[in-house]
Amino acid sequence: MTKDSQHPSDEEDLDLQSQMQAAQEQDDDLEDGEGLSLEQLSATYSEVLDKPVVEQSDDGESEEPVEGELLDDEEGSLARTTPSSIVEAVLFVGRSDNSEISGKEIADLMRGVDVDDVDRYVDELNASYAAAGHALAIQRVGSGYKMGLANQLQYVRDRFYGRIRDVKLNQTAIDCLALVAYQPGISRTELDEQRGGSSGPVLNQLVRRELLEVRREGTGKQATVHYFPTDKMLELAGLASLDDLPQVEEF
Repeated sequence: MTKDSQHPSDEEDLDLQSQMQAAQEQDDDLEDGEGLSLEQLSATYSEVLDKPVVEQSDDGESEEPVEGELLDDEEGSLARTTPSSIVEAVLFVGRSDNSEISGKEIADLMRGVDVDDVDRYVDELNASYAAAGHALAIQRVGSGYKMGLANQLQYVRDRFYGRIRDVKLNQTAIDCLALVAYQPGISRTELDEQRGGSSGPVLNQLVRRELLEVRREGTGKQATVHYFPTDKMLELAGLASLDDLPQVEEF
């Protein structure tokens, strides 16, 4: 981290301390999950932000979409997406259980696209990733696909999971870590709004475990709490810096 942590006074931090004490009783809940991974951070952040609103035209009917357009008639930038970019977006977000997504499921999202087209788009995407030296590649698993590390970087996964095999985090903790990683300095209020629920106890546990760092801006009752990722969290996720995070488009 580039700045020193600012430690609140006892008087200013009575509320935080009381929540920290309550959080100690919930350690088992925090650990009722799985280890943190780079893919989880990016996918979780994308899922938290991705809340599309489906709108109907005044006459209740949608216009006939062109080839490669999403079946739901979403205006704006999404109307100009290509079939290839839709395939990439679907596989980047993936499933919550990291299972493969079939070509038919992907093709069904677009008009005029079949399974063979999806397979061709996957080949084109993988070729572009390889040419650009990207760390990710689309893997064929059974009759489906999923995004993962390129073959030449599998050793990173092995080293990473060997390092964190004893660290378990539940989904709420991963949500918080993802939001803080992609938005360093996010306030508790902002984080709660984006998650749609209270995050205080889990945040306090993550601070106590030195995965997050608390900094205060302002003084007295006007002080606001902000959260930043720590070096320990970066190491846990296999990152040299936050610049190494996969880019996630904010819709």
